[in-house]
Amino acid sequence: MKKIEDPWDIPPEKYEEPSVKVFCGDCDERFDEDKVEFTGICEDDQGRDRMSFICPRCGKDQTSFRYG
Repeated sequence: MKKIEDPWDIPPEKYEEPSVKVFCGDCDERFDEDKVEFTGICEDDQGRDRMSFICPRCGKDQTSFRYG
């Protein structure tokens, strides 16, 4: 088996994108952004994305920074 020494040696079909998470402040839970119902997105003064979504656990409209 070939030893992978550099990250660019990984073929594109083997590379997995890291999941992007959002946080529900009411439930104190983190969710993959593709597992929640997206309702909107905006950018704060520092350029960070803030996503609005419906929490799958509590069902409330939440806003969270996207991170991951």
